[in-house]
Amino acid sequence: GLATRDQLAAALAAGPVGGGLLVARLIAHGVSEDDVVGMLLSEGHGPVLEMHELLQASSPVVDRIPVEMRRAFLAMPVRPEAQGLLVGMADPTDRHALREIQHLIHGKIVARVTRVSDIASVLGARDDRIPQATPLHLSRILPVRRPRSD
Repeated sequence: GLATRDQLAAALAAGPVGGGLLVARLIAHGVSEDDVVGMLLSEGHGPVLEMHELLQASSPVVDRIPVEMRRAFLAMPVRPEAQGLLVGMADPTDRHALREIQHLIHGKIVARVTRVSDIASVLGARDDRIPQATPLHLSRILPVRRPRSD
């Protein structure tokens, strides 16, 4: 795998996380950012959204996703495209983040991999590329189980 057991344990020691924040913590604990990006590219989440593309995003586009949510998911809206809103993400496989963003913008998104260091730089994150905790990190969505109507 990309991470050793020790790296994963260290990343999770500060509390349970997933998605982009887990990616950021793993990188902070020695996992190669290039290896993470390469893995996500091999799964079809490319091409990589580069720093200059993140910086070209206009305020009205960026403001479609609140800063707290951008930091919680390490996600940065960039521009509208025919298929939906283009969003750079540290973890474009994070289904929870994808659902939350789509619900918020009332539309589809096109998620592409972006380096954690680039998103963190654009968002002004501190603590060695690990975003500050927000209440969004503490919430979990649990599936609703409906009684069967047989």
